[in-house]
Amino acid sequence: TSFIVTIPMVSGQGTVSLSLKSNPTILTFENQPYDTSAPTVTSAPFSIDLVRPLLAQVNRQSPSSSDLGQGTATFAAKFSEAVNPSTVNSTSTFRSNLGSIQGVAQASADTWLVTVSGLPNSGTLSLSLNPFAAVTDLYGNVIDTTIAPAPNQTYTINPAPQLLSVIAITPANPLANSVTFAATFSKLLDATSVNASDFILVTTGNVTGSITSATVNANGDAATITVTGLRGSGTVTVNTAVGASITDTFGNNLVPPRSEEHTSELQSR
Repeated sequence: TSFIVTIPMVSGQGTVSLSLKSNPTILTFENQPYDTSAPTVTSAPFSIDLVRPLLAQVNRQSPSSSDLGQGTATFAAKFSEAVNPSTVNSTSTFRSNLGSIQGVAQASADTWLVTVSGLPNSGTLSLSLNPFAAVTDLYGNVIDTTIAPAPNQTYTINPAPQLLSVIAITPANPLANSVTFAATFSKLLDATSVNASDFILVTTGNVTGSITSATVNANGDAATITVTGLRGSGTVTVNTAVGASITDTFGNNLVPPRSEEHTSELQSR
């Protein structure tokens, strides 16, 4: 004889199985009690998941620091459980308070990398879940959009450092075979990121020479650049090199050099 047993009020997440109580009150048609000495029989367990997923964490991914000096940023959005990849997209799952969602990429079963682009030069950038997001877990439960993630990290947009001016420290002397320049930047620099190869000579005529050193001053926003071995006739100054490794104290890369950078030339013979 078999029976269908319905389990009411199922909730939560986990597994469920069915077995008889230790002292069942089952009687046969002949009014005989159940044989409690018989081996205990338990059904095979089956999984239950009636818990709605949620956006559990929003963390800074790239860059990892809170100071942002570039036009794009990437967040790592971690859900409370694995979600169905087909329900996550760049148009309706997330939203940013600045810029726009450029793309999403799955990093793991529960984590997605969300890139935001088109950012302004200032402000605080945050990422949130679209209140109409239709993300589901692997069992079809729809995401709960009412619970805020924790942590919920943000970026502070701070423009990248750039070269403001270059002035000659060495007094004008057409016979000089070495000169020193002071390059001033818009932000405090990471002194360990600055070296001679971050600068180039800008000359006229047939002037040649070598940049032999570049050191950050005590204030941290300027560098002293020394040029030696000057020969020829014309003018000489310095500029930052394309691909310079200079960064500010938050790790933001230097803005690439422009031809209209303010410089100060020193004449050489």
